[in-house]
Amino acid sequence: MNPIPFLVAALAVLIAGSSAGLVVPCCCGGGGAATACCPGVPLPNTLHATLTSGNCPNLNGVGITLTYQADWGSAGYFGMDGWGAVTNPAPGGTHEITLILNCKTAVSQWQLMYECINSGGFVPQPGSTCTPFSQVFSVSGIPQGCCPAGGAAGVVTVTITL
Repeated sequence: MNPIPFLVAALAVLIAGSSAGLVVPCCCGGGGAATACCPGVPLPNTLHATLTSGNCPNLNGVGITLTYQADWGSAGYFGMDGWGAVTNPAPGGTHEITLILNCKTAVSQWQLMYECINSGGFVPQPGSTCTPFSQVFSVSGIPQGCCPAGGAAGVVTVTITL
């Protein structure tokens, strides 16, 4: 059996999915995903988030490993794919934190879903890059229970890297 027609067909599906803005499994380097948000930059199945905050010292310097899932329905985000994690509870707090990095394919823009008591979607700060991969989000309105040392309305910077 000649494998070339199969490989050509598989490559055509991969290219069609990428050009449509879909997240498609990466065929190379042990897995990962290609996105419309960073075209031509396959991302691994694991990304790393680092939290920093002057207002919320219990979250300052916390590292969270984000893993790729095709559907984050288990965290209440049905039909949303991306890299994420659920911590239980937030370090130093009393409530869990859900982080999900998702590519909004309609506009080819990253979105960070940050949930702890309340939730919100945040867009990257200016200067975020695909190569090297570094997406920086400023998350505001962190309530007490997620930031007990800083009280309500804490601000956390979330930096996501390879």
